[in-house]
Amino acid sequence: MIENDGSHRFESLAQTIYNTIFQSIDFHCNVIDRDYRIVWHNCIPPAGSRAGRYCYSFYQMRTTPCTKCPVHSVFVCGTPCILQRERFERLPDRKPRWAEIRAYPICDHHGVVEYVLTLGFDITEKKLEIDRHRKYADVLERRLSEWLKAESAKAAPVQRGPVGLTKRQLAVLKLVSEGFSNIEISRILSLSPHTVKSHIINIFNKLGVNDRTEAATAAARLRLV
Repeated sequence: MIENDGSHRFESLAQTIYNTIFQSIDFHCNVIDRDYRIVWHNCIPPAGSRAGRYCYSFYQMRTTPCTKCPVHSVFVCGTPCILQRERFERLPDRKPRWAEIRAYPICDHHGVVEYVLTLGFDITEKKLEIDRHRKYADVLERRLSEWLKAESAKAAPVQRGPVGLTKRQLAVLKLVSEGFSNIEISRILSLSPHTVKSHIINIFNKLGVNDRTEAATAAARLRLV
């Protein structure tokens, strides 16, 4: 009687553990045979009974086993398999739901895989969060790229012609060669007299000349005008 009572208690404890581990899981848990039929499952309302149905038919609305199947992997390799996949069921906004499927071998006394236990965990929120972070990172990367291009353009050296003269300095040199005074050049180019004077000083330094006549001669020799 004592042994029977102990055995009964053990069975009761085992049933309690079983209910705690499997029936309390709020996502699908199945035992699947080699024909991909569901031979046992926990109770997840409102799906109802799925025993006897093919797992690929019930979950993916397929007529043949899935291309990437964790159950098949366990039967072939005899080791656990973890796979993330999109579920056929979709959210109200038509976005897909995602599940992480963990498949484990159930072996007979010879060590041969007879069934596969699958545990499914809803990872939709995790996937959506990763997707939000990825989109945010893409926006930041694009903005950073645009900013770097803008900064590069600001830092780019002024385009220069022969002997290092800028386009503006070449324009001033051309007018100097044609005999225009600083005041006239400032009016033609819409520059202040002070700016024109600075350009002329820089032109003299780059050409290695001392006055306007030498500048005009050097410009002709170098074919700058």
